[in-house]
Amino acid sequence: MKLVSVVLLAVVSVAAFAQSSGSKPVNKAELDRLETIYTSTKKAYTVKGKASAPKVKSAYTDAAYAFGFGSMTSEDLPPRLKYTQALRLYREVLSVDPAHKKAKSQKELIESIYKQMGKPIPK
Repeated sequence: MKLVSVVLLAVVSVAAFAQSSGSKPVNKAELDRLETIYTSTKKAYTVKGKASAPKVKSAYTDAAYAFGFGSMTSEDLPPRLKYTQALRLYREVLSVDPAHKKAKSQKELIESIYKQMGKPIPK
């Protein structure tokens, strides 16, 4: 029951973030909130036997994407950290859901920026 509550809370919170996150930068408090949701949904996803549940998987990938996007648009993280963290999270989403269009698009955007700057793409 607690797992269901965590997943439902995550879905509602991530949906609210997605609706409110236009081009506004994310502050530290919001980024911390997104990280908490991401951590709890990742834990729920990795519980034995729960990895195949579609709602749990969706909540996890949505939370990971939202945390990645929040990291990328954070006003409090330095560029060196925000883009590597976002890239790691987008890759994590794509490892679970290779068809996730938003994560794929954002990952490609960050990689293209690194290429344009002549810098190696973080692993």
